[in-house]
Amino acid sequence: MGELTATATCTTFQAVEEATDELTPKRRLAERVGWLVSLVQQMAAEVVAAHWNDADLAMLASGMGPDGRRLPCKGWMALRRLSWTTTVPLGVCASDRVRRVAKEAAARTLRQAVHRHAVVHAILATWPADPSQRSAQVADRRSCECNSPSPPHRRRELTGPGMPSTSHCPPTCPPVRTCAPRACA
Repeated sequence: MGELTATATCTTFQAVEEATDELTPKRRLAERVGWLVSLVQQMAAEVVAAHWNDADLAMLASGMGPDGRRLPCKGWMALRRLSWTTTVPLGVCASDRVRRVAKEAAARTLRQAVHRHAVVHAILATWPADPSQRSAQVADRRSCECNSPSPPHRRRELTGPGMPSTSHCPPTCPPVRTCAPRACA
């Protein structure tokens, strides 16, 4: 599997209307950037929801494509090799670059799920099955936050017989990105 990649920020100072060659007002530019970010988030969420299952995450975790070649480190390229596509909403015309950004965002989310699975699996593998072997401190900390859109007070316990399976997918929905773009006008 490829490595997780850091994200770089950028600042947009100005844009030019193609039809008139006039500068776009900053407020309109901020609205357009916000709309584009929302579009990319929507497209990425659809890819994540479509592939939030054990079989697809296991394929991504293997780091190998269906053709037997290693998956590229770039997320959008890996999804392309796996033939996991993004769809643009009806009535919207988006460039290939917008599709690649959505695929990259989806790939990062899916790869993050694979990494989380590895961490949880390692914790569960070392967890004593016999409750008498657990220390009081461990028993008190046996719950972890559930990473889902459910209320923050909901917890899932990591206990002996009721321990979650080693499945890649929690019994909840795939994550939903709710962050709004920061655009200053």
